[in-house]
Amino acid sequence: METALHQLVVRVEKAPDQQETVLGVFLDMEGAFNDTCYCTTCNALVRHGNDCTIVRWIRATWLRRPSIVLLEWLRYPEDARGEGVLSPLLWSFVVDDLITRLSVTGIYIQGYADDICILAVGRVPNTESGLMQWALLTVETW
Repeated sequence: METALHQLVVRVEKAPDQQETVLGVFLDMEGAFNDTCYCTTCNALVRHGNDCTIVRWIRATWLRRPSIVLLEWLRYPEDARGEGVLSPLLWSFVVDDLITRLSVTGIYIQGYADDICILAVGRVPNTESGLMQWALLTVETW
């Protein structure tokens, strides 16, 4: 089974043979794990149907309050946010909204952790340029 990244690479490699233009933008969402508001993350978790108990636990953890887990009190260290496997997972719920918005327009988009690749491919450079400009405006307003 092909991965989404492999599909993007194949699409770019085939473009010159099909007389197509490829515009690419590569974004690194600086501070994605550490600076995303907990409300934004919690709202994304709720939109994706996560149990409200889990959402409350994550919110309490980010607010540096003790959380009850398996009837034991746990206190996370001050630097827990932004490290480990939970932050990239939570970020994926948040950034899914952006990826969904962009992918319905014919833009090729691939995200990995806090990195995003956006491609506009086609035979009319002005069209691809306009599409990419719209995508960047969408990213900026998002």
